[in-house]
Amino acid sequence: MNNLIIKNKNIEAVIFDIDGTILDSTGIWYEVDKAFFKKRGMDVPPDYVEKIGHIGLNQAAIYTKETYHLEESLDEIINEWLTSVKEFYKHHVDTKPHVIEFIKILKEKNIPICCATANNTECYINGLGKHQLLEYFNFILEVDQSENKSSPKIYFDALTSLKKINNNINVSNCLVIEDLNIAVKTAHMAGFITCGVYDKGSLKYQEDIKNNSDFYIKDFNELIKLIK
Repeated sequence: MNNLIIKNKNIEAVIFDIDGTILDSTGIWYEVDKAFFKKRGMDVPPDYVEKIGHIGLNQAAIYTKETYHLEESLDEIINEWLTSVKEFYKHHVDTKPHVIEFIKILKEKNIPICCATANNTECYINGLGKHQLLEYFNFILEVDQSENKSSPKIYFDALTSLKKINNNINVSNCLVIEDLNIAVKTAHMAGFITCGVYDKGSLKYQEDIKNNSDFYIKDFNELIKLIK
């Protein structure tokens, strides 16, 4: 295994979020939310994205149904969301600037990389597959297989699997890359190296994200330039 030095941080492994971090996809989810609530005579609640963006579709459906007293079943809510986004992921989703170059650098240096995501398999498989990125990741862990990102468990579960690839990997040399405030804060408080990624879906939380990030970037080229 080769190590990677970014500024003064020794990186042995990387855990990526997917939406808003690798894929520029949070905008379509906001449009889905707008259409979903408009259909029910409501505006998107101001804290809705922060409440549900890290918990996975199943838990998001439970939260939405219970909080807004919806008559639809959980399956009906999830299917309404997925019907709106699956084709977008398959045909239209773009990547964040220069993230593919960064991922390829990690692979060239034999740095184990994985994803920890709150998204649904049907979506992220299409999105990553569209850009031929699936082959680069050692595995993808979903919150439904662990816990949502308000808990560090998903990152420690990913770390346990990464250690099977390289036993030298530990929390202090594992980089977590996220765009959502609560996820960056969770990883930072757990002792991981953190990189916050600018995303228009989290604009009002940018200062908090910066405060919980060892690195903060608007473009992955900024991170590439920091590699020693």
